Amino acid sequence: MVVVSSDVEAEWRTARRDGYRIERYRAFNPLEGLGIPYPLPDPADLKQVVEREVNGRGTDVLHVHGMNYMTAGLVQMFSSDAVPVVLQQHTPFVEYPFPWSTVERANDRLVGRKNVSWADKTVCVSENISEYVTDICDGCDPEVLYNGVDVSRFAPERGDVRPTGVDDSRPTFFCLSRLLYKKGVDVLLEAARELERRGVDAKILIAGTGPDRSEIESQARRLPNVEVLGYVEDDLLPSYYAASTASLFTSKSGETFPTLTVLEALASGTPVVATKINERAEGITDGYNGLLVRPDDATELADAMERLANDPDLVEEMSENARTVAVEQFDIEDNVDRLEDVYGELT
Repeated sequence: MVVVSSDVEAEWRTARRDGYRIERYRAFNPLEGLGIPYPLPDPADLKQVVEREVNGRGTDVLHVHGMNYMTAGLVQMFSSDAVPVVLQQHTPFVEYPFPWSTVERANDRLVGRKNVSWADKTVCVSENISEYVTDICDGCDPEVLYNGVDVSRFAPERGDVRPTGVDDSRPTFFCLSRLLYKKGVDVLLEAARELERRGVDAKILIAGTGPDRSEIESQARRLPNVEVLGYVEDDLLPSYYAASTASLFTSKSGETFPTLTVLEALASGTPVVATKINERAEGITDGYNGLLVRPDDATELADAMERLANDPDLVEEMSENARTVAVEQFDIEDNVDRLEDVYGELT
């Protein structure tokens, strides 16, 4: 397997991982400072990489990601017509400040529609996204293929590793997020202030990096109940989830359930407090394996966190339910089997 990706924030043009190789093309992301992840590829370099790695190696299936990205269209243009294409869409419409939402809407209906029409098969990671793609591209018939989680790696037992910042003497809330304000980290900080005002004894750990990290760290330093961990190694993530009272998902827009972080938390037997940014919060049932709150509402977020901090019996019940949902509905082994079936239909 060969993965073709941009060199944005990458140290190496070529890398090897477990069972696959990564080849990168030149690209830049001029809107990253605005929280808009839209890398623009160098077409000549991308063409060279595609011709070498896709056309020149007897590729059986080309799997591209993101209907709204120029790269997805260029890769399909540069690849051989004999190679079947699966396009996977991970996000619905993302609400950006004006005028970027208008630009995005136009891009989705021009670039996105064309990319979907070129693909032999389109898969979406949720029903909400499937509906969005269908609305954009008349006549397309996307298949829903949920993200999966390794339920052996992410499990309720945290092992011998004691995560930095975790205090067993009080409730701990863990948030793994790109540090952007559209991810709702500012709302989480306001909720932390509210919990401090109420005298709720809890710890909030924020993991991740991003353009707004400096400002977020500056605010967090004034909050005794918040610690910004920065980048956390993948090997440590299972321990953080398993050691936490609940995981926090605070995004304001542009994502859909179940996200990978939500699935990792559920598999770890960790309830999720999440913003209900879609009509259906797939994977989370309010009051069963998590709590749902309105986006951009710090008071409601604080209420949910306080409820879990003060009710260990509810946390224990939700923890068992969270693990059950992950194992029965989102085991990555089952999802891989379904993806192989999709590939098999085209080869």
